[in-house]
Amino acid sequence: MNKGKKCWCGSGKTCDTCLKSVEGKFSVFLKEEYIAKYIRYLSAQIWFKDLTVEELDKYYLKKGDDEFNLESQVFEGVVENLVFEADIYGSTPLKLFFESPKIPSHEIEFYKKWVNENVLSIFEVVDVDLGTSITLADLRAKRKRYIVFEPTQDMNIRVGHCICCRLVPIKGHYVVVGGFAEGMPKHIAQKILKNFRVEKEQITGTRLMRLMYGKETEEGG
Repeated sequence: MNKGKKCWCGSGKTCDTCLKSVEGKFSVFLKEEYIAKYIRYLSAQIWFKDLTVEELDKYYLKKGDDEFNLESQVFEGVVENLVFEADIYGSTPLKLFFESPKIPSHEIEFYKKWVNENVLSIFEVVDVDLGTSITLADLRAKRKRYIVFEPTQDMNIRVGHCICCRLVPIKGHYVVVGGFAEGMPKHIAQKILKNFRVEKEQITGTRLMRLMYGKETEEGG
């Protein structure tokens, strides 16, 4: 919470001087670069535009509205969830992107990690290093903790509140991608999680988002 706080890595140095914290800030910028690459690719695909419009029209837009009437968090959340979850001939949009020509092999391995090692859940915020990182406890996985590097001054969160998001690994750290609920009271998060009664039950960002915005019933209708 303050500049003199010891770094999470155990070096004994403060967060503002430790190399690990510097690497964490670098990871956030690198994340944006990699996201921008696949968004540019998918934005040029008619089928991805159709998927996005279909989801927005069905669940989030009122009659006569268009996407410009949506909160940016809703639009971005829909897009990111579709990137990771939509089924396109047995593949996902993200996989189709990195399997396309001209993607360097080291970048393919990078995106594969996002596919195979991403963590989607509702997390409780247990610590905040303002402007640097947050520590999240996974409410679906026995409160497993993740130290996540994000520019937290731009996020509407505080200790004790919950955030629904997808975490991806980058340079040995975790960053947020596809976040679509910040600053959620814990009792609301627990109510939503009751829809996933079995701990190992498949959970998707698409369904979580619909539940949070009241677009799907408890039975999944």
